[in-house]
Amino acid sequence: SNTPEKRIGLAVGIMNSAVFAGDTLAPLLGGLCADRFGYRLSFTISALSLLASFLVTLLFVREEFQRPPRPASRPARLPLRLAGLRAAVAPFLPVVGLIALGGFARYLATPQYPLLVQEIAVSSLGLATQTGLVNAAAGLSVVLAGIVFGRLADRGGFSRLGRVSALAAGAFTAALAAARSIALLIPLRMSADFFSGGADSLLNVLLARRADPGRRGLAFGLAG
Repeated sequence: SNTPEKRIGLAVGIMNSAVFAGDTLAPLLGGLCADRFGYRLSFTISALSLLASFLVTLLFVREEFQRPPRPASRPARLPLRLAGLRAAVAPFLPVVGLIALGGFARYLATPQYPLLVQEIAVSSLGLATQTGLVNAAAGLSVVLAGIVFGRLADRGGFSRLGRVSALAAGAFTAALAAARSIALLIPLRMSADFFSGGADSLLNVLLARRADPGRRGLAFGLAG
């Protein structure tokens, strides 16, 4: 909400990268803690991380927010308020639907990756290690995608960039079915997640641009 409009693409891209970085690192750390020290330490680290987020927000985040003035007249009845809400949501609701569809497509195959790794794993390496390598490589590519596509979105050519990233994500995802070795699975998964993460970043940039600045909280809440 405080980012200049000409930098909104980069800001949203970095935000997406941060989300995927956490999604990538946390399961690795949680798994190591559970295997070596038990489950309780994982919950303790998670709680301390949430406490750190709260303290950073409380002490360092500065928000430029002005509460909208209250209307002098009596508040509108519920049907009128709902109609106003529908009118505010209508411009960006299709983008929220595309974000949901993209997330569905991206996470549909997630439970199958460990099973696929088990089928094609190298016998000299541990199964958990190879699964972690595949997930970590994919997470790294999505982190890079958020920054790269966010910068590109600020430079223009938004529609063409979106079409290219969506088509490439679909093509590389389909190619994953042909992976018969870890050496092939990792670059295919990285490519698929790079373009998929790029498309997701572009959709979030489009969401920020379509939503009225006073409704961006609602827009990103629905997208989440």
